[in-house]
Amino acid sequence: MEKVKVYQLNEYDGVAAEFLEQAREFYLKVTGLSDDDAFYDYEANEVNLEQEVWEDKSRTKKQTLRSVIAEYWSGEPFIAFSSER
Repeated sequence: MEKVKVYQLNEYDGVAAEFLEQAREFYLKVTGLSDDDAFYDYEANEVNLEQEVWEDKSRTKKQTLRSVIAEYWSGEPFIAFSSER
């Protein structure tokens, strides 16, 4: 879990993965989007794991990305945060 990072791939979504290419491949597979539609002109970046994100859709509680990874990482990439479009 020490190698896991969160990459913000576009203005809406961040993926937890061990490296950027793994995050990008997972995101394309899970969303079914093309490269152009998924990433357009956005330059992906690594997000600070101390950043807080909403824990639930009702937006009543926040948690750090570090705690999201600790709770949900099972050796495979996953969407760590997403905002409404």
